[in-house]
Amino acid sequence: MAQLQRKPEVSSAVRDRILAVVDTALEARELPGGQLQRDARLLVVIDGYEVTYSLDLDRECATIIAVRPTAGRSADPEATR
Repeated sequence: MAQLQRKPEVSSAVRDRILAVVDTALEARELPGGQLQRDARLLVVIDGYEVTYSLDLDRECATIIAVRPTAGRSADPEATR
């Protein structure tokens, strides 16, 4: 995660994107059948970095697990998996 500390614009984009996912997941949980897998690891690619994270909807937060450069894979800041 040191990569994010050296690039504040990427850090901000990661924070914004993951917080948007947390908000969406909290809303989805309220819908009928809104069961979400609790131990899923999620991945997003932002500005040339793969960010692996997990959600804790009980605490309404996310934990970043790993940040890695994409090493030639899609550097599209909107690309997600």
